[in-house]
Amino acid sequence: MFIGLAANVLVAVSLRWLAFSLWGALLCLALFYISYEFAVVSTLPLMSEILPAQRATTMAVYIAAASLGVAIGAGLAPLFYAHGIWANALACAALDLIAMLVLTRVKIINIG
Repeated sequence: MFIGLAANVLVAVSLRWLAFSLWGALLCLALFYISYEFAVVSTLPLMSEILPAQRATTMAVYIAAASLGVAIGAGLAPLFYAHGIWANALACAALDLIAMLVLTRVKIINIG
């Protein structure tokens, strides 16, 4: 998950310098989506092992939280976009860094 989040931060920050042409923008977007998907798919094993006895409930909460994040992001995106792509990239990088910080606080509970 750290690899995906770190790659996402790097790609988001590099958008300003690499997306000066159509091919650069397409490359940045492809790398952005690949790193994002890598991070999301990497959360599945961790999410299902935090509380193995309550895997279904944990997965439901995870999906609900992810859906809420998408809904909030869809509402905030036009506000950031009004300030340009750089504001979007910085917001993305900041949220990725927060996610990395939160990830260091996760503790897996092994209940007999």
